[in-house]
Amino acid sequence: MQASSAFPRAFNDLENLCQTFFREPFFFGIPQNMASLKVDIRDNGNEYILEADLPNVNKENLNVSFEDNVLTIAAEHDQQVKEEKENYIRRERYQQSISRKFAFDSVDSQGIQAKYENGVLTVTLPKNQSQNQSQQIEIQ
Repeated sequence: MQASSAFPRAFNDLENLCQTFFREPFFFGIPQNMASLKVDIRDNGNEYILEADLPNVNKENLNVSFEDNVLTIAAEHDQQVKEEKENYIRRERYQQSISRKFAFDSVDSQGIQAKYENGVLTVTLPKNQSQNQSQQIEIQ
């Protein structure tokens, strides 16, 4: 093997190791989608609609709060993996938490509604209409 061809081969081996590392069996039980909370936010004119993908999370492990015009979504996921083969036993436990905050203007906090269905959290944030109304101001 020539020295000039050894470097590209070593580089390719390192690249393959990096690409396959998280696909090893040890990592199969960990939901990689919990690593980041994927969110869509729409402005429907009179309300904001936030949809967050939270697959494999129990409703009881979700927390949604609104304070000082900031919506906070927090989720926890617990899982145990138990695998037995011949003389080999593997048991793993892990807990993962994720949280994100979103700032909104002109939200009627009393009318906020949240629904969790099929791994998707939908939060409806009605806009505070009193701040959006126009009025004529008398000049004195």
